[in-house]
Amino acid sequence: MPRDDAGPAGRGHQKRAGQPALKPKTDPPAVRLVDHQPIACIGVNVPLGRITFRQKQEKYNMSGITILSAEAAWAKTCQNQGWNDQSKIVHLEGFIREMSLFEKFETYFTRAACQENEDCAVARRAASDARPIAGDPRLVVLERLGYDVDTDDDQPGKWIWTSSTDGCDSSFETAQAALDGAWADAVRVTWSLLDMPVEQWAALSLEQQIEAVDKPFPVD
Repeated sequence: MPRDDAGPAGRGHQKRAGQPALKPKTDPPAVRLVDHQPIACIGVNVPLGRITFRQKQEKYNMSGITILSAEAAWAKTCQNQGWNDQSKIVHLEGFIREMSLFEKFETYFTRAACQENEDCAVARRAASDARPIAGDPRLVVLERLGYDVDTDDDQPGKWIWTSSTDGCDSSFETAQAALDGAWADAVRVTWSLLDMPVEQWAALSLEQQIEAVDKPFPVD
């Protein structure tokens, strides 16, 4: 009896009538994680709303060179077009509005305004504090003795006093307070030199005290 299969593999591989042809086996597509979600990378399209890591880099992580190039292009365009500061503001506001960035921009300009107001307040306070001591007769004597009343470089808006041998331990809120501190130090030095009781010093007028501080050694 003839065999009912033509090949050496046997009956199991003979195609029967009406049976669809078997598709060849293929390896499953490689899978990688994007945003901690598995997606197929071979033979399968990336789902909508998903972008690869490289695409994210290209979209969000502009290199420093690219940023500098964009800034240089902006500066060159402004120069070529003759745009002044007012024109630049118009175009920048147009860009912010077009990109719907005003909500984020609000955080920036609010912070900048607060800092600017704080700096101006410090400058105004420093200017107003300096005026009261300009005509103080004690200041003239103190400066002649080597004292100095000035702003504190480490704490803007505050004041300190220094002398040739000493200085204040902490800053003062106003120039007047710093001047009073310097004067108190000069008075203590005068007391020690003149050996004058506190009660006798308190009985002196301001003019007499200034004269005593200016000439601490008694004249015979």
